[in-house]
Amino acid sequence: MPRLITLFVLSGCSFAFVSGPPANYRQVPYFNCTESRVAPVLDTVWTALMALDVLALGVENDADWAKSAGCTAGDPSCPAISRHGAMMLDGALGIAGAAAMLYGYTKTGECRQAKSEVASRQQPYGPMPGSWPPPQGQPYPPQGPSYPPQPGTWPPPQQPTPTQGAPASPPVPPQPAPAP
Repeated sequence: MPRLITLFVLSGCSFAFVSGPPANYRQVPYFNCTESRVAPVLDTVWTALMALDVLALGVENDADWAKSAGCTAGDPSCPAISRHGAMMLDGALGIAGAAAMLYGYTKTGECRQAKSEVASRQQPYGPMPGSWPPPQGQPYPPQGPSYPPQPGTWPPPQQPTPTQGAPASPPVPPQPAPAP
């Protein structure tokens, strides 16, 4: 019984590890969903293995099935599951893997599309709030109860420009060219 549970869990990685975008992703600035296609790829491999096993069991006869289990055909203690039963089990596990694979590829595709849509809506290279220096044309320093800023705050207060009374530095004389 534990083996059967393990097989069913392995046949649906995407059901366990893939999540699509939330329904309200257009209204939120950030969300988390699964972009990685590792789980659907594992489900694809699982589905292919189960399909190959069903095909292999289909071409095998009952005598060979019993012989591979170390007994003779018709022996009541010979394998716990018949060849036809194994084909049905592998087929069911393959169908579960195919459903998980379809779910995984669909949800990861929706996630990638949703994240691309949200990224295209956002201002691509705009300034971050509190960025330094402030964008041109916007007043700085900010006015309000939190100004002047306390020592050690960011961004630093605006310094006077040279045209506001700071003495201009003397020009640097040109240097002679080096001798050849």
